[in-house]
Amino acid sequence: MPQDFFITTADGWQLGASLFEAPGRARGVIVINSAMAVPRNLYAEFAQWWSERGFHVVTWTYRGMGDSGRAADCDASLADWGERDLDAVLAWCEGEYPDLPRVIAAHSVGGQVLGLASRAAGADAIIPIASQSGYWRHYVGMMRPQVLFLWYLAIPVLSRLFGYFPSGTLGIFPENIPAHVAREWARWARDPEYLMGSRGPESSRNYSRITAPVLGVWIADDDMATHSAHQQMLSWYENAPVDRLELHPEKEGLERIGHFGFFRADRSAETLWPQLHDWLASKLENN
Repeated sequence: MPQDFFITTADGWQLGASLFEAPGRARGVIVINSAMAVPRNLYAEFAQWWSERGFHVVTWTYRGMGDSGRAADCDASLADWGERDLDAVLAWCEGEYPDLPRVIAAHSVGGQVLGLASRAAGADAIIPIASQSGYWRHYVGMMRPQVLFLWYLAIPVLSRLFGYFPSGTLGIFPENIPAHVAREWARWARDPEYLMGSRGPESSRNYSRITAPVLGVWIADDDMATHSAHQQMLSWYENAPVDRLELHPEKEGLERIGHFGFFRADRSAETLWPQLHDWLASKLENN
């Protein structure tokens, strides 16, 4: 069973986290960054699978969500989730496991804020999964009008009306989102360069410090992270060696994977997760 605990950020925020300890001698420590407004228990099976293969795994929750505080009480920005929260989690891992390789696995928005953490430059490997630029023109079909409604109307209006974006209350996402997080997310998504354009050179400088190997995982039936959106995100790693893993459900013997199905053991433990393990093992052995 995982151990639940709290990690304190440099500015004093308490982040809920769970530790899945490897039995025996560990091969490394993996930090899993969640998607937007998704509880970290979504990644429990994925984390347990890795711990059984010799890795300590930390899942955690961004400030203003779940056991890391209420959205209504949080004035953080989306950039804070990377610059402050992820950085604190990585600092905790460095302190607890100074001699172990450190790996960051990130889902969706977790991959977008990844490069904003200064300590991400010290990672030994990075695995963005179904992660993307959120610029609205990358979406296709019915997803495009839905995200346009979200970015241009729902988030700006409702976040000011309620003091947070009631995505959990309305059933849009599992949890509500702090107002400034939601509004910055919408600003990024209205910019063709996403956070690279909205935040200017600062974001580019942060990502340019990362030189660890990167494995970008794209899922063919994921309508929330299209191929062009995923490719734009990978382009941010300008100084890192980038490998690509493209997963097609039919080729993997699966009916569907989608944006969230990758993290379900019944779909992925036998076919998809071992492909990440083989890649990571080869990178850590050569490090």
